[in-house]
Amino acid sequence: MNDHWFGFSWPPEVDAEYRLTRTADGDLRGTGVLGNGYYGPTGWDSYRTGMRHERTRPFPVSVPDTAVQAFLALLETAPLATGGYVPHMEYTDSYPELTLRIRTIDGRIIEFFSSSQGRSRSPWKVTVAGLSYVCDSDIPQRAVAHLVPFLTRPEHPVYR
Repeated sequence: MNDHWFGFSWPPEVDAEYRLTRTADGDLRGTGVLGNGYYGPTGWDSYRTGMRHERTRPFPVSVPDTAVQAFLALLETAPLATGGYVPHMEYTDSYPELTLRIRTIDGRIIEFFSSSQGRSRSPWKVTVAGLSYVCDSDIPQRAVAHLVPFLTRPEHPVYR
């Protein structure tokens, strides 16, 4: 799972990346890395010198089976339709991206992606076995809510 945001706020860029694997007992275990990007000490005027990035060291993440089951059960009910993905944008200077990449037991990749604004982040682009669909529902975001309590480290400035 990659959760990224860029915009004109402080810090102007935040990232959360989680690499998790399902264990024999059904939990998800792996590592997370949080980060942010910001312009130099002179603020926005230093954009020409490039963005600076701060990232945490990888830290252990464990999501219990009950949360994983709730996440997957809700995610599999997400309605899919054929059509082109066009993100919902209400305003400028706020650019979220959330990617959920799931490898099934038979090796297929299912990806949910959204760069839509708003609490539901809908619509979502869903790719299954190389075919693209659109999910115009808040179900993927509600599914992610089952994982979030186990993913973040609130003491990191990205999540304050």
